[in-house]
Amino acid sequence: MAAHAFTGLLNFLQFLFTFMKKHDKAIAMFILLFMWLFFWGNTMNPDYGAYSNLYSKIQNGVPMLRNTSMEPGFIIMMKLSSLLGLNYRGFLILISLCCYLLIHSTVKLYCKNYSYVYLLYLVYPYFIDVIQIRNFIAMSILIYSVRFLMNDGLYATIKYIVLLLITTSIHRMFIVYLPMILIKPKNKNTFIYYLAICSILFSIIFLLNDKNIPILGPYIENFIGRISNGRYLVYLESKTNWGWILFCYLQVSSFVMIVLSKILYKRYTTNILNPSHYDNIIKFITLMYYVNLFLFVYMPFLILNVNCTRIIRNILILNYMAFSIVSGIIKDRDVKILYNLSAITYALSYFVILVIPQTEDIILSVICNNIIYSILQF
Repeated sequence: MAAHAFTGLLNFLQFLFTFMKKHDKAIAMFILLFMWLFFWGNTMNPDYGAYSNLYSKIQNGVPMLRNTSMEPGFIIMMKLSSLLGLNYRGFLILISLCCYLLIHSTVKLYCKNYSYVYLLYLVYPYFIDVIQIRNFIAMSILIYSVRFLMNDGLYATIKYIVLLLITTSIHRMFIVYLPMILIKPKNKNTFIYYLAICSILFSIIFLLNDKNIPILGPYIENFIGRISNGRYLVYLESKTNWGWILFCYLQVSSFVMIVLSKILYKRYTTNILNPSHYDNIIKFITLMYYVNLFLFVYMPFLILNVNCTRIIRNILILNYMAFSIVSGIIKDRDVKILYNLSAITYALSYFVILVIPQTEDIILSVICNNIIYSILQF
């Protein structure tokens, strides 16, 4: 019975993937439209009141750049929106549209199967992005800027740095992605392996020392306190209990999936007559391999606080793009289905670990407090 059920599941998934491939653009545009409507249609969530009140003050001419700990880039965006005569909902409509266009331009640049990427994104982290607007805006710019890491030229590096500085002006945490300019997809990047190994060893010492940073702890806290006006010190003070095991699992699973993707891609493109056509794609997958490896540097922060999971969350769409590419070139039916099941399980792991514990605050607040949801009820 179990064997028949599993075979039935495989056949259904095969049909689903075939259907998605044939109607990919239509499905992708529908998913994008759905996500955009639900994004700006949301009327209440845990962060909504704070952002709405901030926008109202800016509309009323209250000078906010010096009177708030909010990043200046985000304040300026709100100010420009208010000068256009838009209310807060209009701001959400405009900014979310721009963000999805940035994301889609990157997906379209490397992938053929858009809907694959957007369906996984809808599983996670879409609902959190609706709530954490600043992170979503900065993430969309980061995803767009990754194309410049593909080139070795100085001009491309400068473009990446400029875009990253813009993201940092919207959300300070994005400065953690600045060292990614050192990654060269064509090179072995041996230093990243050393960084990752040192970080893992430091994480072990960190755990054995009751999650206190040995020797350098007070200096690091003082530095973080100064650059963030004390705002991010809470991340160092509120420590996880055993949740760090799950957060580290998410990072490890990201790396395992991208290693598997790299292996499968090379296997199924080895005998292709025109390999030069795939050079840019293998560069992208190799880049994502090193990016996921590099993020092990921040493993101690994952151990420390759940909020630091956004460091690995912000590259998920890029990982999904790699999965979509690899899924498209796998020729063996069973391998293809098992690989796609792994990708779905991967996205669901993030959903179960980071969203399910906050179902009411995240999913219900986004869906139920929504103009679109109210319209659909009639």
